[in-house]
Amino acid sequence: MDASEIKKVFQDHSVPFSNDDYWKVQQTYVVKHKALERLAGALKITFDDPKMMVQKDDSLVMFVRGYRPMGNDQVRTEWSIGEVSMGREGANYRVSGKQAGYPWAMVEKRAKDRVILKLAGLYGLYSEDEADEFKADSIRLAAQNDKGSANRQPPPAANTAEAPQDEAPATADATPSDPETGEVDPVYADLHGRITAADSINKITDLMLDPKTQEALAAMTEEARQGLRAFATKRLKQDFGWGKKTEPQAA
Repeated sequence: MDASEIKKVFQDHSVPFSNDDYWKVQQTYVVKHKALERLAGALKITFDDPKMMVQKDDSLVMFVRGYRPMGNDQVRTEWSIGEVSMGREGANYRVSGKQAGYPWAMVEKRAKDRVILKLAGLYGLYSEDEADEFKADSIRLAAQNDKGSANRQPPPAANTAEAPQDEAPATADATPSDPETGEVDPVYADLHGRITAADSINKITDLMLDPKTQEALAAMTEEARQGLRAFATKRLKQDFGWGKKTEPQAA
């Protein structure tokens, strides 16, 4: 579904829905939990009592079935599950710092939101409470892409000094060129320009995770590949505040 189709579903049922209620992650639209709750209320969706399928220290799985009245005494039903895994590789629910954890509430949200999406006909979308899973998938993908080059020695001319954690390496803005002709690699220049032109976190991450980008990076030299990745990270941190911790506001 595209953005106009998503908005139409909410508009058809007179449910408030603004541009702040959805966004895009890796070509997939994500809708806020509260927006889905409003839609569920308008559609008069009800749920059976949830059933726990898995209940362990580090994982929870909940089964939820929902119902939507369709008129003429017809009722549509859908079911789904919510999953929370914690404290291990591949976890899809993380709590950082002094933030309180609510795994039971999260597993219920995930299950019910999935049912709401089905009953509303919003196929191929996710609720915002799945966002931890998107982030975990992105981290795993980046790790897989870097795995093959982790043990390689850098080119002799490369600066191997470790950069400070909150700054991008010095090669981030460098533009590698052919040592004989001095010509800049056009693929590198194109990607560098697209990273520069990107105006949001999502656009940069979508670009860097795109299969065509990954293929282009794999064909580059180690110096060029790491330079582009460092430049993308630098833009995320410096221009969009990615990775910065925010202090909770006083009540």
